[in-house]
Amino acid sequence: MTTLYVPDRAKKRKLAEEAKLTAPSGGEGNRVNIIAQLEDAEGNPTGPQLDLPHDADPKQLEALLNALLNNDDKVPFAFYAADAEVVGPLGLHLSSRAASVENVLRIV
Repeated sequence: MTTLYVPDRAKKRKLAEEAKLTAPSGGEGNRVNIIAQLEDAEGNPTGPQLDLPHDADPKQLEALLNALLNNDDKVPFAFYAADAEVVGPLGLHLSSRAASVENVLRIV
């Protein structure tokens, strides 16, 4: 005899919320992360290579860079990838410029 365990609604809801937090961003067929290296204008790395979700936007990149640089005061930054300023989601920016995500993306 096999016993089937069905968690209660609260536990199901909690498990679903945890799955959302740990799941890669994007829809089922669109789960692409981008390996990126943030660099300063001279080409010097500002930290380690990062595994970024494709839907990361400039505000999130700015918060990340300020954290990497240990900036107490939030400094505004502009980000450039594939020879153009990133103004929206990173994945959309790259796909509109036919940029490859097979190599490490340099973000200046």
